[in-house]
Amino acid sequence: MKFPLNSGLLLVIALVGTLATTIISFSLIVLGRGGPSLAAYGIGSVSLFAFLLTIQVLHGKSESKDDFVKKGAIRTAIATSLTVAYLMLLALGLDPGLGLNLNNGILANFHLVYIFTIGTYFITASLERIVDLVKGKSSLFG
Repeated sequence: MKFPLNSGLLLVIALVGTLATTIISFSLIVLGRGGPSLAAYGIGSVSLFAFLLTIQVLHGKSESKDDFVKKGAIRTAIATSLTVAYLMLLALGLDPGLGLNLNNGILANFHLVYIFTIGTYFITASLERIVDLVKGKSSLFG
């Protein structure tokens, strides 16, 4: 006997799972039982949640699969998840009791990765918009 699974159900399961993981990990941090590894786990899960939620919202707006791919939904989801991760790192970095150090280790250059990714996002989106305007396919506001 097969259990019918479609992509929408799997996405909802993934959203609920990542949200539950995020809530549990940040609750433990607030209660004082967390450290840098639990903070990393929470940041990773909230970033994945933001990625999946962005994909879900943008997929609901598209009329076809080709429209979904052409509108840059994956690029937007990546930029959203990195923005959430960066803001969470900055917020959790302010707590001295957590022991999260943003000045050395792997996090020392995360701001450069973030700046490069967001810069690339805006540059490619602008270039696509210019190409569409030159071809006469759309207006300035979509």
